Amino acid sequence: IRKGFQLPLLAEETNVFILHQVHPSEVDKDIRKFFRHNFSELQHGLDGWPTEEQLNQLCDRSAGLFVHAMATVNFIQKKKDPYTQLDRLLRSSETGLEGKARLREGKTLDLLYTIILQEAFGNDDPEDEPKIRSVLGAVVLAANPLSPSAIAVLLDYSARYVSTLLSSLHSLLVLPEEDRKSVV
Repeated sequence: IRKGFQLPLLAEETNVFILHQVHPSEVDKDIRKFFRHNFSELQHGLDGWPTEEQLNQLCDRSAGLFVHAMATVNFIQKKKDPYTQLDRLLRSSETGLEGKARLREGKTLDLLYTIILQEAFGNDDPEDEPKIRSVLGAVVLAANPLSPSAIAVLLDYSARYVSTLLSSLHSLLVLPEEDRKSVV
């Protein structure tokens, strides 16, 4: 395949692009474009949202990681009021979550993932915590990705329970199409 891309006909169109050698300012420009494009679909006719200051904060927090930018966009799109969701996310560094989650300096995804997990499960019944931990453990520890229905069978939970639980983490997980249909 590599040799095929080096053929004269394709060589100009298929230059080698080594991501870790791209200057950070170029990555930040792309992340900013990514945020603007996705937020433009959420604006519902309101100009000036997000502000340049908010975009700067989001780009700084992303630290060149598109996975962070994507999780951020998914988190903000999750609610009917993306403006409040964005404000909540940007204020999160002021809430003291770092101390509670034992966040590591320089690990930009820790805070974002903590916020997403707290929003998804922060108000749940404490008796559900072992079930939530076992489902999340199955997701994290599986050698190969498992569908929500497979996790339900493995843990002897209802498929609806597992699908509903995992759908609350759509900012972090990609669910197979057949399981999304069963999510209520």
